[in-house]
Amino acid sequence: KNASALTSVDLGGREIDDGGMKTIAQGLSDNKIITDLNLSYASFGVVGIRAIGTMLSCNTTLTSLNLMNIDWSPHCMELLANGLSKNISLEDLCLGWNGINDADAVVLSEGLQNNPELKKLWLMGNSINAEGAKALATLLSNDQLSLTTLDLERNSIGSEGAQALAVALRTNITLKKLCIGKNSIKANGAIALGDALRINHTLEA
Repeated sequence: KNASALTSVDLGGREIDDGGMKTIAQGLSDNKIITDLNLSYASFGVVGIRAIGTMLSCNTTLTSLNLMNIDWSPHCMELLANGLSKNISLEDLCLGWNGINDADAVVLSEGLQNNPELKKLWLMGNSINAEGAKALATLLSNDQLSLTTLDLERNSIGSEGAQALAVALRTNITLKKLCIGKNSIKANGAIALGDALRINHTLEA
């Protein structure tokens, strides 16, 4: 089909290599129709991510991007975050199950600090510890942003990370859904979150 006739492209599970991803990204750079792009379980790597980052820096239509469980490698987040820092349309970003670590989370958070459109950020099943959670908490503290969903389930943020999120939740007025199950959060972390929820009246789950 002609790309101009599509609003959603689902390439999940396809064998898309770096060359294929470059071609797709180039085609989407100036596309004004497609809003949803699913590239989960694809096989492209850092070259493909660079192409996606470049595409995000100039695409003004894409609102949903799924990059779950791709061939993630060092430098991928830097390339992606660079594009996200210039993007003005993306509302839903899934980066689950990519082995994303604390350093990646810091870079991602920095790239999203000036991205007011993003509403949903899915980071489940990664390798984010306390330092990464602290970085992500800055997204909740930034009153210029409007995140409504943050999924950190099945990471390793622990009580220290939970406490950082709790501090941010005390002043955040946009987040409605926070998923932090299976994160080795002990009593002190749970208490901090409980105290924050007495003040935060926006969070629903």
